[in-house]
Amino acid sequence: MKISYNEVEVSWIYNNRKIKYTCNGIQFAAKTDGVIYIEIFNYDVYERQYVTFKGDLILSHNIDNEEIKILSQDGELKTIRIPLLKEVSLSNSWNIYTSFGEDFNTKLHEYTFEGVLLKELSPPRGYSFYRLGNLNEGINVICRGEQMKADKYGRNDWNFSFDTQKGEWIKQSLAY
Repeated sequence: MKISYNEVEVSWIYNNRKIKYTCNGIQFAAKTDGVIYIEIFNYDVYERQYVTFKGDLILSHNIDNEEIKILSQDGELKTIRIPLLKEVSLSNSWNIYTSFGEDFNTKLHEYTFEGVLLKELSPPRGYSFYRLGNLNEGINVICRGEQMKADKYGRNDWNFSFDTQKGEWIKQSLAY
């Protein structure tokens, strides 16, 4: 699927129909994991939006105002306020993941698409959540370790995956 965008419009072809999604300040747009992902910078506000292939807004988030907005299946816009929000991501199963907190006091929440909190996870001991990774094959994150967790070259950012059976984080590899 080819996506075109300019400052005010994103367009694509879906089911032989041209779909147009408009808003001011579009900086980037791409197809990702069954949705259109759009980055917007407007009036000094940075926002990320997820739109269905049919052109319906389903999720938006703004780190500065610490909110995510979800359009539920019944068409109602639900706002969830998360203090110290760092990052939001949408999995291909349409669960929403958020990381929040500061320094080595970070948490990860998983929500349903109706905004119901499913789980809260803490990072591995001695690490903080730095970035959300690929969420299509389970929960994968990049964690930044305390200085004593660094390898002999001083690198301390690591990829972790969550083992749901054991309920623990598994260290995978260095994150680059």
